[in-house]
Amino acid sequence: MKGIYIHIPFCKKKCNYCHFVSKTDLTLMDEYIDALANEILLYQDEMKDIKTIYIGGGTPSLLSCEMVEKITANLNLSEVKEFTIEVNPESVTMDKLLCYKKLGINRISMGVQTTDERQLKMLGRLHSFDDVKEKYRMIRDAGFDNINLDLIYALPSQKKEDLLKDINKFSILNPEHISTYSLMYEEDTILNRMKESGKILPVSDEVDREYFYIIESELKNNGYHRYEISNFSKKGYESKHNLMYWSADEYIGLGLSAHGYLNGERYANESVMGKYLEKIKEGERPVSDVEKIGFDEEKFEYIMLNLRKTEGFSIEEFKERFDIDFLMEYEMEIEKMVEYGALVVEMGRVYLTDYGFDVSNQVYGEFLR
Repeated sequence: MKGIYIHIPFCKKKCNYCHFVSKTDLTLMDEYIDALANEILLYQDEMKDIKTIYIGGGTPSLLSCEMVEKITANLNLSEVKEFTIEVNPESVTMDKLLCYKKLGINRISMGVQTTDERQLKMLGRLHSFDDVKEKYRMIRDAGFDNINLDLIYALPSQKKEDLLKDINKFSILNPEHISTYSLMYEEDTILNRMKESGKILPVSDEVDREYFYIIESELKNNGYHRYEISNFSKKGYESKHNLMYWSADEYIGLGLSAHGYLNGERYANESVMGKYLEKIKEGERPVSDVEKIGFDEEKFEYIMLNLRKTEGFSIEEFKERFDIDFLMEYEMEIEKMVEYGALVVEMGRVYLTDYGFDVSNQVYGEFLR
């Protein structure tokens, strides 16, 4: 199984918390899409066994239908099971949604973040929750039956009742999938500068953890199950693209600053637009960094990524992939983490307990050699 990630780095406005590579100058969109279409051609030999495609950003819904058509024209969609595009409420339209359906896109991920109007402004979002409800209905009317909504929690000065309102309003919309994110204060973001200047007050780590427990409990009561550290879905609607990442499968990263993992190598594309475009013009893959993954590192990454999933991983599959008996290779580490109450080994699988998820970084560290 293999996936494709396609990065669209354009936004009308950069959100106050965003640290991803994005551009508010939209004049380069046409040239960028042409370059992206050409980059896809440079990976035709690797375009086999593609099961998932994810167009993320940035704001992919800023693109015209013609631009999305140009991107998908050279993709083989015959074996694709899940094809997601990210949208924002202020830029998605019915015409674009119908275009997505026609092109084979079958999953929509909408950036909502919160239902609180004051917090939306603080985050620098351009929509209201009324916009969300309107566009959500539009997505359903366009025929999409697989929708993800993003929820950010642990917002500055957020109270428990505020969080419960968010969860309730998300649940009433009844999407198939909800991705949750604890608000991070990344360097070189407006939000971090607001924190440093005392304009906003972050919640404590204890409150952050409490809020996640609330989210998990409330979503469970509303028919969602946690299948990965921070992702929830209705049964059968787990994101195949997410699971591809967490299963340590290969994926092709396309576009400005995109990352990929192929043939035992991790690579990153150019993050400077001029360099990216120039390499494409010269017929080169726009790669800036390549890292060969050694055997020990590959084993560690497999363990770490798979333990993000609530079902963990199969001991037999580990044996098939690495020709190593996991229980013998990591006997001391397993015994320690099981006694610690963080790890479970049963029915041929290894997975984290609820407590293990809370201390997951510590668990991962035990398997690092």
